[in-house]
Amino acid sequence: MSQQISTQNSKMVNTGDQEKDTSRLEFHKAFYEYLKHLSTVSTGSILLLAVFLEKIFAQPKWKSLVAVSVAGFLITVIAAVIAYSLMVLNFPRPGIKSQKWEGNVVFLAVLLTWVGFISGVVSLAIFILRNLFA
Repeated sequence: MSQQISTQNSKMVNTGDQEKDTSRLEFHKAFYEYLKHLSTVSTGSILLLAVFLEKIFAQPKWKSLVAVSVAGFLITVIAAVIAYSLMVLNFPRPGIKSQKWEGNVVFLAVLLTWVGFISGVVSLAIFILRNLFA
């Protein structure tokens, strides 16, 4: 009976709406964690590339792939910070609706996060394979 009316904190609350709010809240929490993981992995990848690149490969070939990889990871970090910041500023609150443009900016930032991360990983993998089998 998700549509039962219950009393909570001296207000009338629809339990069906409570379930939607809880579900939405859990989605936001999981998405925040997801963005944090992507930005952490990307930041770590940039640091590892900067520290170990010359030590692993004495004369690396196709160095431009490293630049593409670093750029991809950097885009991931910046876009994740933008998406995370907008999502925090527009955290679901009772009675406050988000603007349509905010959702569009978050979507674009998440899309850039994915594109940056995938391009960073793929270009790094190609670079490593090329230099391992040289």
